[in-house]
Amino acid sequence: MNGRALSDVLLGCALGDSWGRTFERRSLGDITRAHGSSGADLPDGALYITDDTQMALYLAEAVRGNPPDLKERVLAAWVTWMNDPENYRAPGETCLASARRISEGKPWHLATAKASDGSGAVMRTWACAYLPEYLRYGVSLWQAASTHGGSNAIAASVVATRMVAEGVSGGTAIDHLAKVSSDFTWVTDDDMGWLRGLHAMGSAQEVREFLDNGRVEILRKVSLAKEFVHANAKDPWSADPSEVFPGWRSHDALVCAVACMDLFPNDPYTAVRRAVCTEGDSDTIAAVTGALCASSAPFPWVGLGREWTPRLEPAYLAWIESFRLQAVTDVETCYR
Repeated sequence: MNGRALSDVLLGCALGDSWGRTFERRSLGDITRAHGSSGADLPDGALYITDDTQMALYLAEAVRGNPPDLKERVLAAWVTWMNDPENYRAPGETCLASARRISEGKPWHLATAKASDGSGAVMRTWACAYLPEYLRYGVSLWQAASTHGGSNAIAASVVATRMVAEGVSGGTAIDHLAKVSSDFTWVTDDDMGWLRGLHAMGSAQEVREFLDNGRVEILRKVSLAKEFVHANAKDPWSADPSEVFPGWRSHDALVCAVACMDLFPNDPYTAVRRAVCTEGDSDTIAAVTGALCASSAPFPWVGLGREWTPRLEPAYLAWIESFRLQAVTDVETCYR
Protein backbone atom coordinates (compact mmCIF):
# COMPACT_ATOMS: atom_id res chain seq x y z
CA MET A 1 0.00 0.00 0.00
CA ASN A 2 1.24 3.46 -0.91
CA GLY A 3 2.48 5.55 2.00
CA ARG A 4 3.02 8.86 0.24
CA ALA A 5 1.48 11.89 1.91
CA LEU A 6 -1.49 13.54 0.25
CA SER A 7 0.50 16.78 0.19
CA ASP A 8 3.10 15.18 -2.11
CA VAL A 9 0.42 14.01 -4.54
CA LEU A 10 -1.12 17.50 -4.50
CA LEU A 11 2.34 18.99 -5.07
CA GLY A 12 2.80 16.70 -8.06
CA CYS A 13 -0.55 17.85 -9.38
CA ALA A 14 0.37 21.52 -8.83
CA LEU A 15 3.77 21.07 -10.50
CA GLY A 16 2.26 19.66 -13.69
CA ASP A 17 -0.61 22.11 -13.62
CA SER A 18 1.49 25.24 -13.19
CA TRP A 19 4.10 24.04 -15.68
CA GLY A 20 1.56 23.05 -18.31
CA ARG A 21 -0.76 26.04 -18.06
CA THR A 22 1.19 28.15 -20.57
CA PHE A 23 1.32 25.35 -23.15
CA GLU A 24 -2.35 24.45 -23.41
CA ARG A 25 -3.57 24.62 -27.02
CA ARG A 26 -0.08 25.47 -28.33
CA SER A 27 1.05 23.28 -31.22
CA LEU A 28 3.97 20.94 -30.69
CA GLY A 29 5.77 22.70 -33.52
CA ASP A 30 5.40 26.02 -31.73
CA ILE A 31 6.65 24.52 -28.46
CA THR A 32 9.68 22.83 -29.98
CA ARG A 33 10.63 25.90 -32.03
CA ALA A 34 10.61 27.97 -28.87
CA HIS A 35 12.15 25.45 -26.47
CA GLY A 36 13.87 22.69 -28.44
CA SER A 37 12.96 19.15 -29.32
CA SER A 38 12.88 17.93 -25.71
CA GLY A 39 10.42 20.51 -24.51
CA ALA A 40 10.44 23.39 -22.08
CA ASP A 41 12.19 23.72 -18.75
CA LEU A 42 10.15 24.47 -15.66
CA PRO A 43 9.61 28.24 -15.89
CA ASP A 44 11.62 30.58 -13.70
CA GLY A 45 9.83 32.81 -11.23
CA ALA A 46 6.39 32.38 -9.73
CA LEU A 47 4.37 29.27 -10.61
CA TYR A 48 0.64 29.81 -10.99
CA ILE A 49 -1.86 26.97 -10.69
CA THR A 50 -5.14 26.62 -12.58
CA ASP A 51 -8.59 25.29 -11.73
CA ASP A 52 -7.14 21.76 -11.79
CA THR A 53 -5.26 22.24 -8.52
CA GLN A 54 -7.92 24.55 -7.11
CA MET A 55 -10.63 21.91 -7.42
CA ALA A 56 -8.33 19.19 -6.09
CA LEU A 57 -7.76 21.32 -3.00
CA TYR A 58 -11.43 22.19 -2.56
CA LEU A 59 -12.29 18.49 -2.68
CA ALA A 60 -9.49 17.59 -0.27
CA GLU A 61 -10.71 20.21 2.17
CA ALA A 62 -14.32 19.08 1.89
CA VAL A 63 -13.50 15.46 2.78
CA ARG A 64 -10.85 16.29 5.39
CA GLY A 65 -11.64 14.45 8.61
CA ASN A 66 -14.28 12.26 6.92
CA PRO A 67 -17.16 14.54 8.01
CA PRO A 68 -20.62 13.02 8.47
CA ASP A 69 -22.04 15.58 6.03
CA LEU A 70 -19.43 14.78 3.39
CA LYS A 71 -21.80 15.03 0.43
CA GLU A 72 -23.12 18.39 1.50
CA ARG A 73 -19.59 19.68 2.08
CA VAL A 74 -18.41 18.61 -1.36
CA LEU A 75 -21.40 20.20 -3.09
CA ALA A 76 -20.88 23.37 -1.04
CA ALA A 77 -17.19 23.30 -2.02
CA TRP A 78 -18.09 23.38 -5.71
CA VAL A 79 -20.27 26.43 -5.16
CA THR A 80 -17.58 28.16 -3.08
CA TRP A 81 -15.02 27.38 -5.77
CA MET A 82 -17.36 28.82 -8.42
CA ASN A 83 -17.60 32.07 -6.45
CA ASP A 84 -13.93 32.20 -5.44
CA PRO A 85 -12.37 35.52 -6.58
CA GLU A 86 -9.33 33.45 -7.59
CA ASN A 87 -11.46 31.43 -10.01
CA TYR A 88 -10.36 33.28 -13.11
CA ARG A 89 -7.92 30.68 -14.45
CA ALA A 90 -9.86 29.24 -17.39
CA PRO A 91 -12.21 27.11 -15.27
CA GLY A 92 -14.06 24.38 -17.09
CA GLU A 93 -17.54 25.31 -18.24
CA THR A 94 -18.90 21.88 -17.30
CA CYS A 95 -17.79 22.28 -13.69
CA LEU A 96 -19.07 25.86 -13.58
CA ALA A 97 -22.45 24.95 -15.03
CA SER A 98 -22.91 22.04 -12.63
CA ALA A 99 -21.88 24.19 -9.66
CA ARG A 100 -24.33 26.86 -10.80
CA ARG A 101 -27.19 24.37 -10.84
CA ILE A 102 -26.15 23.10 -7.39
CA SER A 103 -26.22 26.69 -6.11
CA GLU A 104 -29.78 26.97 -7.43
CA GLY A 105 -30.83 24.05 -5.25
CA LYS A 106 -30.96 21.25 -7.79
CA PRO A 107 -30.13 17.75 -6.49
CA TRP A 108 -26.68 16.61 -7.56
CA HIS A 109 -27.99 13.99 -10.01
CA LEU A 110 -29.98 16.69 -11.81
CA ALA A 111 -27.27 19.35 -11.53
CA THR A 112 -24.57 17.28 -13.19
CA ALA A 113 -23.75 17.45 -16.89
CA LYS A 114 -25.30 14.08 -17.64
CA ALA A 115 -23.35 13.15 -20.77
CA SER A 116 -20.02 14.83 -20.02
CA ASP A 117 -16.80 12.87 -19.64
CA GLY A 118 -14.59 15.96 -19.48
CA SER A 119 -11.25 15.95 -17.70
CA GLY A 120 -12.56 18.02 -14.78
CA ALA A 121 -13.71 14.82 -13.08
CA VAL A 122 -10.32 13.10 -12.92
CA MET A 123 -8.00 16.07 -12.34
CA ARG A 124 -9.21 16.58 -8.76
CA THR A 125 -9.82 13.09 -7.35
CA TRP A 126 -6.58 12.65 -5.38
CA ALA A 127 -7.87 13.11 -1.84
CA CYS A 128 -10.32 10.24 -2.32
CA ALA A 129 -7.37 7.83 -2.23
CA TYR A 130 -6.76 8.92 1.38
CA LEU A 131 -10.23 8.15 2.68
CA PRO A 132 -10.91 4.92 4.59
CA GLU A 133 -11.37 2.06 2.14
CA TYR A 134 -15.06 1.71 2.87
CA LEU A 135 -15.55 5.25 1.53
CA ARG A 136 -12.63 5.61 -0.87
CA TYR A 137 -14.12 4.40 -4.13
CA GLY A 138 -17.73 5.36 -3.52
CA VAL A 139 -16.74 8.96 -2.85
CA SER A 140 -14.44 8.95 -5.88
CA LEU A 141 -17.28 7.77 -8.11
CA TRP A 142 -19.70 10.27 -6.66
CA GLN A 143 -17.45 13.34 -6.66
CA ALA A 144 -16.88 12.80 -10.39
CA ALA A 145 -20.58 12.24 -11.02
CA SER A 146 -21.55 15.40 -9.14
CA THR A 147 -20.39 17.44 -12.15
CA HIS A 148 -19.77 14.89 -14.93
CA GLY A 149 -22.39 12.22 -15.58
CA GLY A 150 -20.58 10.31 -18.34
CA SER A 151 -19.40 6.78 -17.57
CA ASN A 152 -15.90 7.42 -18.97
CA ALA A 153 -15.27 10.29 -16.54
CA ILE A 154 -16.60 8.44 -13.50
CA ALA A 155 -14.69 5.25 -14.32
CA ALA A 156 -11.47 7.22 -14.91
CA SER A 157 -11.83 8.93 -11.54
CA VAL A 158 -12.21 5.73 -9.53
CA VAL A 159 -9.37 4.04 -11.45
CA ALA A 160 -7.05 7.01 -10.82
CA THR A 161 -8.00 6.91 -7.14
CA ARG A 162 -7.03 3.25 -6.85
CA MET A 163 -3.75 3.85 -8.68
CA VAL A 164 -2.79 6.59 -6.21
CA ALA A 165 -3.86 4.45 -3.26
CA GLU A 166 -1.57 1.67 -4.49
CA GLY A 167 1.24 3.90 -5.81
CA VAL A 168 2.11 3.74 -9.49
CA SER A 169 5.56 3.90 -11.08
CA GLY A 170 6.77 4.74 -14.55
CA GLY A 171 7.60 1.69 -16.62
CA THR A 172 4.63 -0.20 -15.22
CA ALA A 173 1.98 2.52 -15.33
CA ILE A 174 0.13 1.26 -18.41
CA ASP A 175 0.12 -2.30 -17.10
CA HIS A 176 -1.07 -1.01 -13.73
CA LEU A 177 -3.89 0.88 -15.41
CA ALA A 178 -4.82 -2.20 -17.43
CA LYS A 179 -4.91 -4.39 -14.32
CA VAL A 180 -7.04 -1.96 -12.33
CA SER A 181 -9.42 -1.55 -15.27
CA SER A 182 -9.64 -5.25 -16.12
CA ASP A 183 -12.71 -5.57 -13.94
CA PHE A 184 -14.46 -3.61 -11.22
CA THR A 185 -14.86 -6.44 -8.71
CA TRP A 186 -12.91 -4.27 -6.26
CA VAL A 187 -15.70 -1.67 -6.43
CA THR A 188 -18.34 -2.94 -4.00
CA ASP A 189 -22.10 -2.71 -4.26
CA ASP A 190 -21.96 -0.16 -1.42
CA ASP A 191 -19.58 1.92 -3.55
CA MET A 192 -21.96 1.64 -6.49
CA GLY A 193 -24.75 2.85 -4.25
CA TRP A 194 -23.25 6.34 -4.22
CA LEU A 195 -24.42 6.74 -7.83
CA ARG A 196 -28.05 5.73 -7.34
CA GLY A 197 -30.28 8.37 -8.85
CA LEU A 198 -27.87 9.24 -11.63
CA HIS A 199 -29.57 8.51 -14.95
CA ALA A 200 -32.46 7.13 -12.85
CA MET A 201 -30.34 4.12 -11.85
CA GLY A 202 -31.80 2.42 -8.80
CA SER A 203 -29.64 -0.65 -8.18
CA ALA A 204 -25.98 -1.49 -7.81
CA GLN A 205 -26.24 -3.78 -10.82
CA GLU A 206 -27.51 -0.96 -13.03
CA VAL A 207 -24.64 1.23 -11.86
CA ARG A 208 -22.13 -1.56 -12.47
CA GLU A 209 -23.36 -2.06 -16.03
CA PHE A 210 -23.19 1.70 -16.61
CA LEU A 211 -19.62 1.93 -15.29
CA ASP A 212 -18.54 -1.05 -17.36
CA ASN A 213 -19.03 1.13 -20.44
CA GLY A 214 -16.38 3.51 -19.14
CA ARG A 215 -14.10 0.72 -17.99
CA VAL A 216 -14.17 -0.90 -21.43
CA GLU A 217 -13.39 2.44 -23.07
CA ILE A 218 -10.38 2.89 -20.78
CA LEU A 219 -9.13 -0.57 -21.77
CA ARG A 220 -9.53 0.30 -25.44
CA LYS A 221 -7.37 3.37 -24.92
CA VAL A 222 -4.86 1.32 -22.92
CA SER A 223 -4.25 -0.85 -25.99
CA LEU A 224 -3.51 2.28 -28.01
CA ALA A 225 -1.19 3.54 -25.28
CA LYS A 226 0.82 0.32 -25.34
CA GLU A 227 1.21 0.67 -29.09
CA PHE A 228 2.24 4.30 -28.77
CA VAL A 229 4.89 3.68 -26.11
CA HIS A 230 6.28 0.69 -28.00
CA ALA A 231 6.55 2.74 -31.20
CA ASN A 232 8.18 5.73 -29.51
CA ALA A 233 10.21 4.28 -26.64
CA LYS A 234 13.55 4.84 -28.41
CA ASP A 235 12.73 8.48 -29.14
CA PRO A 236 10.09 9.67 -26.66
CA TRP A 237 10.03 13.16 -28.16
CA SER A 238 9.36 12.01 -31.71
CA ALA A 239 5.56 12.04 -31.43
CA ASP A 240 3.00 13.85 -29.31
CA PRO A 241 0.92 11.46 -27.16
CA SER A 242 -1.90 14.00 -27.06
CA GLU A 243 -2.48 13.41 -30.77
CA VAL A 244 -3.86 10.04 -29.67
CA PHE A 245 -5.09 11.07 -26.20
CA PRO A 246 -5.84 14.82 -26.31
CA GLY A 247 -6.68 15.01 -22.62
CA TRP A 248 -9.92 17.01 -22.81
CA ARG A 249 -11.81 13.92 -21.65
CA SER A 250 -11.07 12.25 -18.31
CA HIS A 251 -10.09 8.84 -19.62
CA ASP A 252 -7.87 10.41 -22.31
CA ALA A 253 -6.07 12.55 -19.72
CA LEU A 254 -5.48 9.49 -17.53
CA VAL A 255 -4.22 7.30 -20.38
CA CYS A 256 -2.02 10.07 -21.78
CA ALA A 257 -0.48 10.51 -18.32
CA VAL A 258 0.46 6.84 -17.96
CA ALA A 259 1.88 6.83 -21.48
CA CYS A 260 4.15 9.76 -20.53
CA MET A 261 5.22 7.87 -17.40
CA ASP A 262 6.15 4.77 -19.36
CA LEU A 263 8.06 6.75 -21.98
CA PHE A 264 10.38 7.81 -19.14
CA PRO A 265 10.16 4.82 -16.78
CA ASN A 266 12.77 5.95 -14.23
CA ASP A 267 12.44 9.70 -14.60
CA PRO A 268 9.22 11.20 -13.19
CA TYR A 269 10.41 14.76 -13.74
CA THR A 270 10.89 14.18 -17.46
CA ALA A 271 7.61 12.27 -17.63
CA VAL A 272 5.87 15.42 -16.42
CA ARG A 273 7.93 17.48 -18.87
CA ARG A 274 6.73 15.18 -21.67
CA ALA A 275 3.13 15.67 -20.49
CA VAL A 276 3.57 19.45 -20.44
CA CYS A 277 4.80 19.60 -24.03
CA THR A 278 1.60 18.41 -25.68
CA GLU A 279 -0.90 20.06 -27.98
CA GLY A 280 -3.95 18.97 -26.00
CA ASP A 281 -5.13 19.82 -22.49
CA SER A 282 -1.55 20.27 -21.36
CA ASP A 283 -2.12 21.49 -17.81
CA THR A 284 -4.54 18.66 -17.01
CA ILE A 285 -2.44 15.93 -18.64
CA ALA A 286 0.59 17.20 -16.73
CA ALA A 287 -1.37 17.60 -13.47
CA VAL A 288 -2.55 13.98 -13.67
CA THR A 289 0.96 12.81 -14.57
CA GLY A 290 2.47 14.74 -11.68
CA ALA A 291 -0.03 13.39 -9.17
CA LEU A 292 0.43 9.79 -10.30
CA CYS A 293 4.22 10.09 -10.29
CA ALA A 294 4.17 11.59 -6.79
CA SER A 295 2.14 8.64 -5.50
CA SER A 296 5.26 6.48 -5.57
CA ALA A 297 8.31 8.64 -6.41
CA PRO A 298 9.19 10.78 -3.37
CA PHE A 299 10.47 14.29 -3.86
CA PRO A 300 12.97 15.58 -4.76
CA TRP A 301 12.89 13.95 -8.17
CA VAL A 302 16.10 13.95 -10.19
CA GLY A 303 16.18 17.31 -11.94
CA LEU A 304 13.64 18.80 -9.53
CA GLY A 305 14.90 20.10 -6.22
CA ARG A 306 12.62 21.13 -3.37
CA GLU A 307 13.53 24.74 -4.14
CA TRP A 308 10.74 24.87 -6.73
CA THR A 309 7.97 24.67 -4.15
CA PRO A 310 8.38 28.19 -2.67
CA ARG A 311 7.70 29.52 -6.17
CA LEU A 312 4.13 28.25 -5.96
CA GLU A 313 1.62 30.87 -4.90
CA PRO A 314 1.98 31.12 -1.09
CA ALA A 315 -1.68 30.60 -0.19
CA TYR A 316 -1.93 27.45 -2.30
CA LEU A 317 1.42 26.10 -1.11
CA ALA A 318 0.31 26.52 2.51
CA TRP A 319 -3.00 24.80 1.73
CA ILE A 320 -1.19 21.89 0.10
CA GLU A 321 1.26 21.55 2.99
CA SER A 322 -1.63 21.42 5.47
CA PHE A 323 -2.25 17.87 4.20
CA ARG A 324 1.33 16.78 5.01
CA LEU A 325 0.37 14.26 7.71
CA GLN A 326 -2.20 12.37 5.68
CA ALA A 327 -0.79 9.18 4.16
CA VAL A 328 -2.67 6.23 2.75
CA THR A 329 -1.14 3.75 5.17
CA ASP A 330 -2.43 5.56 8.27
CA VAL A 331 -5.59 6.93 6.75
CA GLU A 332 -7.87 5.28 9.32
CA THR A 333 -6.13 7.24 12.05
CA CYS A 334 -6.01 10.50 10.11
CA TYR A 335 -9.71 10.47 9.34
CA ARG A 336 -11.14 9.53 12.76
